[in-house]
Amino acid sequence: MLKAVLFDLYDTLIYIEIEAYLKGRERLAAALGVSTEFLFSLWRKHIHARFTGKILTLEDMIKVAAGELGITLDAEVIKELAREEQENLLSSVNPYPDTGNLLAYLKSKGLKICLVSNASQASAPVLSKVNLERYFDAVVFSFQIGITKPEPAIYHEALKRLDVKPEEALFVGDGASEELEGAERAGIKALKVVQDYQDKTFHRNDYKGTRVLNLSGVMDFIRKQICNET
Repeated sequence: MLKAVLFDLYDTLIYIEIEAYLKGRERLAAALGVSTEFLFSLWRKHIHARFTGKILTLEDMIKVAAGELGITLDAEVIKELAREEQENLLSSVNPYPDTGNLLAYLKSKGLKICLVSNASQASAPVLSKVNLERYFDAVVFSFQIGITKPEPAIYHEALKRLDVKPEEALFVGDGASEELEGAERAGIKALKVVQDYQDKTFHRNDYKGTRVLNLSGVMDFIRKQICNET
């Protein structure tokens, strides 16, 4: 019986307006003497360290970037650049149109909901920013526990927090970082969602399992599963 749904965050429940986000990073890029495109590649280079909390704060990441580029920045400048980068991220994220309806439907059916996200500390305020925090019974960010998808331990942590068994849960995601295969290896049924605005710079395997188009498709899938159980 389905008792819980685990969700990925980015490109599943919310998306980043990439053009606006890159535009908002121009001052940070200029301070480091690089283009926004190079800045993006530099952030991506350290993605695992950021996602596991080894590079914890935005200030830490700016210091790492400056060090690699041989640039010295004043502590107050770093602090202000970090603040602007945080605000830029928060102003660039949006929930998908059906996110709220889907989460509200799951709650109305008594299902537990958990977020399982590969993310840095900068993503911690995002749920509150998009007004989704109230729907979640638990939130597992990789930077908090030092483990990323597709490692089984991050899914097990989510199940533990919800007090459900693997066979009682469904994982929904866009498929980046082999998260769907990881969920299945942890004994959890997985569902791939394909929709607009998904970041094409993240590698996604050609997932062979079940997939749906948009979050309305996710709701229909879960509704049918609930009906089949009754």
